[in-house]
Amino acid sequence: MSDWDFLYDMNARGFSSSEIADAAACGYAPWEYIDDDDECEEQIQSTVEPKKKKNKQKQQISYSQAFNTFEYSIKDATELLDHFDSINTNPPPSNAEVLKRASLIMALAALETYIEDRITEAANKISTNNDENKKLQSFFTRSLQHDLKTFHTPSTDRIKSIFVKYFDIDVTEGWVWNNVDQNKAKSELNKVAKKRGDIAHRSLRPQPGQPMPHAVTREELSKHIRFICNLVLATEKFLFEKI
Repeated sequence: MSDWDFLYDMNARGFSSSEIADAAACGYAPWEYIDDDDECEEQIQSTVEPKKKKNKQKQQISYSQAFNTFEYSIKDATELLDHFDSINTNPPPSNAEVLKRASLIMALAALETYIEDRITEAANKISTNNDENKKLQSFFTRSLQHDLKTFHTPSTDRIKSIFVKYFDIDVTEGWVWNNVDQNKAKSELNKVAKKRGDIAHRSLRPQPGQPMPHAVTREELSKHIRFICNLVLATEKFLFEKI
């Protein structure tokens, strides 16, 4: 399913324009092609029911630099997947599978970089807004930098613990979107992170004459990349409200 087909499918399933726009934020479609039906509905509602009620305006999220960097870096994963599709003939060449494994590694690398950059941005924001104790600011920053050196694989526990430690925020509470709840998101991230670790440290390259299951199928990889995009977007929205 192409990115456009995915958006059309969301529309057919009854998702709101804001949810479709969220999908577009991860690169599924240009923003300018998405109509704001919610605004039209509000105008119709105010005409039909002329009550003295103030329409609640959604606060426009200001995306972090970390999010902008993620949108760019995740393209490494999607382009590797596209390249796999382009050479995946019948029968596929023996070296095609390495593209899928590399794509998953790059997708997790993009997530890891986003978490590191996003928490650094948040720390800088807090330090900038508090000039009372320079020594405390310095300790806070140096401690975070030290912990980030050993952050590595972005598993659920690692992400949760570092945000709790420095901001007293359970960022996993914001991991909710569409039909995904917090527990499902946490479980799925751990599965993807483990699969990435197995590929990176055990290679899982098929041996000649020894057929074995693919480390990650094409369908699984596409779902993993989309999951990571949704996870980052949910994290971005949550932190925008909390910090």
